[in-house]
Amino acid sequence: MAATDADWVSLVDTPDKVPGKRAGVRRLSLLTAMTLVAAGCAGSKAQETEATGTIAFVRGSQLWVMRADGSGQRALTRGGTPVWSPDGRAIAFTSNRDGNSEIYVMNADGSGQQNVSENPLEDTEPAWSSSG
Repeated sequence: MAATDADWVSLVDTPDKVPGKRAGVRRLSLLTAMTLVAAGCAGSKAQETEATGTIAFVRGSQLWVMRADGSGQRALTRGGTPVWSPDGRAIAFTSNRDGNSEIYVMNADGSGQQNVSENPLEDTEPAWSSSG
């Protein structure tokens, strides 16, 4: 059975801010959205990567990942605002572990965390270029 508009929900209603990247509302399947609600993540920003179908989301102050069916939930690190790389191999996120909000990048498994902004001002809303 093909999915209809009724089978999808908008979870993040902010258009992409990267030039050349398709602007619009991110949509997740109704099953995925219901899984987030059941996992206690209603209202959090979440993003599903098309490359692997894995969802990155925030619960409390932790950044988590899980499969679209809700299985395999795993906390990766402290942080927020997860954004998958175009190839699904990395996640950009925000963290205030250095005393102010910075943008970090890590591998999809949580390893290799790097501060990529290192700025004394607040850095928020990470985004990827279409080429990564």
